[in-house]
Amino acid sequence: MKRKIVFMSCLLAAVVSLSACGGAKTVEKGDNEAVTLRVAWWGGQPRHDSTIAVIDMYKAANPNVNIETEYTDWKGYWDKLATQMASKNLPDVIQQDYAYLGQWKQKNQVADLTEFVNSKVIDLSNISENYIGGNIDGGIYGISLGTNALSLMYNPAAYTAAGLSMPNENYTWGQFMSDAKKMKAAGFDTDLILSNDPKFFVEQRVRELGKTFYNADGTGLGFDDAKIVEDALKVQYDLVKEGISVDKDLAYSVQNIEDSLIIKKKVWGSMAWSNTFVPTEKLTKQAGFDLAITVVPKLDTAAKSGVYLKPSMLFSISNTSQNKKAAAKFINYFVNDVEANKVLAGERGVPVSSKIREALKPNLSDSEKKVYDYIDLVGKIGTPIDRPEPSGSGEVSKALKTIFQEIIYGTKTPADGAAEFMKTANEILAKNKA
Repeated sequence: MKRKIVFMSCLLAAVVSLSACGGAKTVEKGDNEAVTLRVAWWGGQPRHDSTIAVIDMYKAANPNVNIETEYTDWKGYWDKLATQMASKNLPDVIQQDYAYLGQWKQKNQVADLTEFVNSKVIDLSNISENYIGGNIDGGIYGISLGTNALSLMYNPAAYTAAGLSMPNENYTWGQFMSDAKKMKAAGFDTDLILSNDPKFFVEQRVRELGKTFYNADGTGLGFDDAKIVEDALKVQYDLVKEGISVDKDLAYSVQNIEDSLIIKKKVWGSMAWSNTFVPTEKLTKQAGFDLAITVVPKLDTAAKSGVYLKPSMLFSISNTSQNKKAAAKFINYFVNDVEANKVLAGERGVPVSSKIREALKPNLSDSEKKVYDYIDLVGKIGTPIDRPEPSGSGEVSKALKTIFQEIIYGTKTPADGAAEFMKTANEILAKNKA
């Protein structure tokens, strides 16, 4: 997460009075009347260039629509939106981060798009529920512009060298631990498990046990059994204790993809978000081997994996927009038009429309095809993403990361770490109580 959720919470608090007024009444114009839309997004220059090109395509096909673009980098983007919220001058179409979406909805700043979905103004016929991403409390507050999923990236040659079968969507933690021991004998260490953010390691287990990581109103964790956290932490603890895990100092020295231990053949695999696969395999190919991707292990007793599709970012419509239908039509074009998506080239993530994915596949690299196939797999076997993270989630993740490190370095036991985490996390989240 690029900035703590608490930052966005503070910005939204500055305009809390807006939520008391409810959504502004929409005065829609006819389909052929002149309309001006403001569209805002963050990103780098490649994203700016491709997005502006698609906007020009849309304007050419819809001469009655004028679109004003507002774009900047990540930090400047949120600061500008905070000012616009305070003055009730938000853009019509707003690129959203999933982590913040729940807070925008809570403050009544984004519109429910259900009416436009039901009327097919936004056509979701080629977009399965797992891909939408903006569903909260029965409403739809954003449409995903690209998708991502947690994955296990591995070196197939290492599995062959160890005499093991390749992992698949049914891979379990029991198999993982057994394979890790055999990998060690074959000369491959096991990487630390999601050491950059072990929250996702624990969350996977929580979901497989039918719980959510956070409760519905964000005032506490969504589970009360510390044993879930303890068991997750114990997996990494046992790997270190048995000498199977890679050297912890070496693992924590990795700062970017170029330094990845899998590229250097120090480890046999690594758990990471699927959007990092293409640049990682580019480097493994230079090192002389291909990379493969599959689902992270699940609990041996789990009926279904806790893996889910995560929106890389979304488009929402501001509640103050006077042209919501026109804005919805633009969003529909952005996610469903084949030619537009050829220009966008999946820069925001794997497209959410199955029609678009199929149209783009012939021109994909082998690495990109692997990611598309993996996202298709997660779309079939995964479960819907939990509601957006609440205020304080950044602090919660940081606390768990610190505990994870203490366990790795032997200064805390999994049981003590789990108890501390439950207490600390619930104290942080309790601040969200009204």
